[in-house]
Amino acid sequence: MRVLFCGVGEAFDEELPNTCLLVEAFSGGQRREVLLDCGATAPQAYWRHGPSLGAAPDGPDIVWISHFHGDHFLGFPALAARMAQSGRTRDLRVAGRQGVGMAVCRALDLAYPSLRENLGFALIFEDCLPGEPLEIMGLEFSGGHTTHPEPCLALRLQDDEASLYYSGDGSPSPECLALAWGVGLMVQEAYALTPGTPGHGSVEEAVQLARMANPGAMALVHLERRLRSDRLPEVMAALDGAGYLPGPGHIHHVTP
Repeated sequence: MRVLFCGVGEAFDEELPNTCLLVEAFSGGQRREVLLDCGATAPQAYWRHGPSLGAAPDGPDIVWISHFHGDHFLGFPALAARMAQSGRTRDLRVAGRQGVGMAVCRALDLAYPSLRENLGFALIFEDCLPGEPLEIMGLEFSGGHTTHPEPCLALRLQDDEASLYYSGDGSPSPECLALAWGVGLMVQEAYALTPGTPGHGSVEEAVQLARMANPGAMALVHLERRLRSDRLPEVMAALDGAGYLPGPGHIHHVTP
């Protein structure tokens, strides 16, 4: 398993694209591409950096949407339009929290009213319910709620050999600890330095979760833009060697 960080930014970052990950996973010897979240500024980053991971010209096999805030899913219409433009004919699986199909279709119809009927490929929607693992193309998706006002599902993704945890938005809940336990890579949203920002996690909480879950590695994403640009020494001190801050284009090799 390999993970390409297409974007690592928060909603309003003028420098960094919205957090978006492309995962290269394997099932039964077959290579699969899974895109984790697709916010308003993410598609351009995906198209820019995807070739470095050998991304298919007609898009990923599966798209995971953690929740329905604009910086996590409103780039989907542009992604779908370009896939149609590329001549895609194979089905696209779209998975996420309950209601993902309705949310994505509303976004598509608002952005490009005639697009859905002219895509040239089928959208197959899969609701992931907490505590009920979902198998898609031989990969296992397990979700659990974070503490976020817009219901958000953290994800544990398992392929034939490795696993990763992706938080979406929100500070960790007990469900998140169970999902992150022993994964090869834990990707955690850390908007703030210390706990207390409504709806978001912090560097301190990420470090605490990593110490309990014991992942192979931890990457922090979605830092508040001024925290990352102006207070980086404080961030690194709080991180205390427990993880790292990837940038757009970084590839992480996930070990079992």
